[in-house]
Amino acid sequence: MEEDERARGVEVLFTKVAWINWSSLRWYRRRGFTVAAPGETFPIYTACGETGLIDLNDGHALAYKPMQPGVSIQRHSPAGTSFLYLSSLPADSKNRRLLINQPL
Repeated sequence: MEEDERARGVEVLFTKVAWINWSSLRWYRRRGFTVAAPGETFPIYTACGETGLIDLNDGHALAYKPMQPGVSIQRHSPAGTSFLYLSSLPADSKNRRLLINQPL
């Protein structure tokens, strides 16, 4: 399924998983999905404007996976809020920081 979606130009896959279902959450994490924290936003920008997916803290987690090569999902936490976003900047996976000074 992932290869078909990638070939169609899909940028992000997302799913909703029950927080109490630890085996499913682990399965998604091992396959490259980033799980949103309760209340965390994932902004989406389209030609029609901005919208977003928000984890509603309803007992389910939203999980996202980038589909295009060289793209990652990053977490940003300014002033006590947190959101996820797509980034094509290289990331230091050990420290989960963007490497802005690296050549693209």
